[in-house]
Amino acid sequence: MNSRFMTGAVLFAFLALGAAAHAHSTATGIVKERMDAMKAIGKATKSIVEMMQGKQGYDPVAVAAAAAVIEEHGGDSLLHQFPEGSLDDPTEALPVIWEDWVEFKTLVEDLRREAVLLKTVAENGPAGFGETIPFVEDRSQPAGPVATRLLKTCKDCHDTFREEN
Repeated sequence: MNSRFMTGAVLFAFLALGAAAHAHSTATGIVKERMDAMKAIGKATKSIVEMMQGKQGYDPVAVAAAAAVIEEHGGDSLLHQFPEGSLDDPTEALPVIWEDWVEFKTLVEDLRREAVLLKTVAENGPAGFGETIPFVEDRSQPAGPVATRLLKTCKDCHDTFREEN
């Protein structure tokens, strides 16, 4: 796995968790609900990244559990937390979400799908992180290691649809 990507992914996960903790203190309504969902996804992602880096021992049950959390909060569950125009402070969502809803929806669905795949390969041990399983649908993203693709999906969505902190 590319060490530069892993370093960036870890930095991304830790920054996202730190920013989320501060923003959650004043959030309400649907904004708080989605921030809570993102916090759960971030916490699950952090545990996966720490295993990928060898900072934690590989635990297939923990990987499957983390992937299950991401699966639970991804897809339609996450989409429903972004009703049009829900930009109340302290949201980090950008208006481009609703301007490019198709791409946003695709990334949110990819997140869920990659989590399902990661849960499936978790029992294969640390090599499961590196298993290459192609997308079921024709997508422009190439087949690649499942955990890496999951992290890339998070990063791609945040790069486009989330305000920088």
